[in-house]
Amino acid sequence: MFFKEYYIANNERSFERLYWRLRGVTNAAVKPELGKLRPVEEKERKTMFVTSLIDIEIWNQASWKGCAYLYSPNGELPPAIGLLFENKKAAEVILKQWKKALFKNHSSADFYEELRISIINTDFEGEKAGYFITVGTNPDGLFKRYKDLGVEVDYDTSLFMMVSRIHYMNRIQGSVHQQKFFDHYSKHGKYFVKIGYLENGQINFLKDFTLEKTAIEQRHISEIKEDDLDVSVLERYQEMLND
Repeated sequence: MFFKEYYIANNERSFERLYWRLRGVTNAAVKPELGKLRPVEEKERKTMFVTSLIDIEIWNQASWKGCAYLYSPNGELPPAIGLLFENKKAAEVILKQWKKALFKNHSSADFYEELRISIINTDFEGEKAGYFITVGTNPDGLFKRYKDLGVEVDYDTSLFMMVSRIHYMNRIQGSVHQQKFFDHYSKHGKYFVKIGYLENGQINFLKDFTLEKTAIEQRHISEIKEDDLDVSVLERYQEMLND
């Protein structure tokens, strides 16, 4: 059972809501005394697993600005996607966190495909034309890790809370970079993830991190349903529709 409550922690108010939720306080405000409480039916206790490849505080400091697609001219090499940040030092912390979490036995491959990247296209035109990109944790990969570690989990009674980040990428008219990436990905069946930062208008990539992956999702916004891992993009999408 997934814990289906979503927080977009990109501002102080939302961050506070998530912070107190993780502390087990659903409302941080002081409430008046209710007097003598009546007994209630005892409910089955459930275990909540809070896990994420996204460190909210560090990502806020890093200031994620989008992504870049890298591919060879003739498609002879697997392509790469670069996640670009504004703050180099914070980006370096993300690099260290991901190397520790995802690299296994000195391999640079995402062994459990635990990092989840999703591209969600829209039908916006003109200045709004573009797509969402989400970065978070893949539950299936996480469960495989638990199994290998011998962690016993009752998936029928346990709750899982995972954090993801959303960014909307404007699409430049006539740009073929995203399509080239997916064409080359289809050819090779894999791609790489790199971490970069922006400095003086230039893109720079951090050394010692090239994560090999085989899974990436590409869908249309119309495919996102209420029980979808990417459901949190619907709120942002609705806001854009109303602008």
